[in-house]
Amino acid sequence: MSSTIVIVLLFISQGKNEIAKAESPSCAISNQTVQPVEDCPRTAEEWRKAAARKNCSAYAHHCDRPDQFVYHCVINPYINETLEVCAYSQKIVHGYCAEYSKVGTRIQGNENAPCQNCPKDGYRSNETFNYPECYNLVKKSAEKIPPTAIIRPNTTDVSNTDSSNKKETNNENSTHNPSSILYIIVPVLAVVSFSV
Repeated sequence: MSSTIVIVLLFISQGKNEIAKAESPSCAISNQTVQPVEDCPRTAEEWRKAAARKNCSAYAHHCDRPDQFVYHCVINPYINETLEVCAYSQKIVHGYCAEYSKVGTRIQGNENAPCQNCPKDGYRSNETFNYPECYNLVKKSAEKIPPTAIIRPNTTDVSNTDSSNKKETNNENSTHNPSSILYIIVPVLAVVSFSV
């Protein structure tokens, strides 16, 4: 009986590990690739050249999903500079500009940076060159903020644990593995059959 319990616990813990990996919206190596830039690419061709120069594939082997670890050029949470960074591509929803959060080591929407021309149902974060108004916010922000002003970070930069935010940002990246359910069902059936 005790060996059955151990087996059940092993199956359950293995299932939890797989689920945690599937839901991870970030890769820790991203912070090492962050570089402030004067401006971001504004055409597909400029974006392609910048991505080749940044060479995110050189870092991708450090991540769980290397094929999704790609070049980005986005605003920072304070909306006062643009950053080149290698990170997982995310779906940005609700008409916000994409930002890179050093705290969360991920790309996410910036609620303080509305984007009038961004699709409300979402866009891929590695296609932000299609929405240059987000980059223009940085220039406007720099013109309006006095040098002595205190700039506070976007709340999503400070606390990115809001489950609804994760669901909205990750829905397209999350994968559901039906075999993970078997990790729970098989041990339960084994316990039931031994007890009968």
